[in-house]
Amino acid sequence: MHNTADATMHCPSSPSPTRLPSSSTKAKAAAPLLALIITGLAATDASAKPNLRPPRKGNEFRIGIGPSIDVYNYDNGHYYAGEVGPKSVAELLFHFKGTPDGPALGPYFHLRAPGDHNLGGAIGPMFAWDIPLLPRKNIALYIAPHGSVGWGFVHHFGHGHGYDYDYDYYYDEAYTTHYFNTQVGVTGRLIFNQLFEFWFRPLNVDMNFNPHGSVIFLDMMGGVGVNF
Repeated sequence: MHNTADATMHCPSSPSPTRLPSSSTKAKAAAPLLALIITGLAATDASAKPNLRPPRKGNEFRIGIGPSIDVYNYDNGHYYAGEVGPKSVAELLFHFKGTPDGPALGPYFHLRAPGDHNLGGAIGPMFAWDIPLLPRKNIALYIAPHGSVGWGFVHHFGHGHGYDYDYDYYYDEAYTTHYFNTQVGVTGRLIFNQLFEFWFRPLNVDMNFNPHGSVIFLDMMGGVGVNF
């Protein structure tokens, strides 16, 4: 007979069962990977979408130039029209809300050279209302109707003065005419990175009045500006 103890000693030991990781252990191991994936997707989504944050800088200074045509000119019973010349502008506007949209007010200065030996201009306050069409931070598009009132003038340099009795001819004397100036129009603004802008004014009606007559110009201008 075999000894039961010896049989037990010579019997090979059975392998211990393998322990599988628990559900909590799997969750802990997967958490960093899941966080990394979510962070990557969020970064990709943010870079794919355009920055829709509107610009915040609400003041602007702009300059420009363009053609100006004299469509109506009545002075002391004489009618003139059709003179074309360059017109330059400088405008400084401050928005009430501190952003590029909404109402704005500031000074304007215009200078023009309509026709031969003439120099005119206007200065005064200008009011505008910017309407956002594409209010993004990196590139923004606005359209702004405007109006202004102020003092206008036209200076005629002339060719001399006096009277030539031999030729029965009056010399052309220099003189300055003063006007009440008012203007209306619309301006489109394209702003880059809240700083630089290109602007275009397809139509501006420049009207000048005094007791002796009136002068009306039609302008089309464009230029550059800076926002601050």
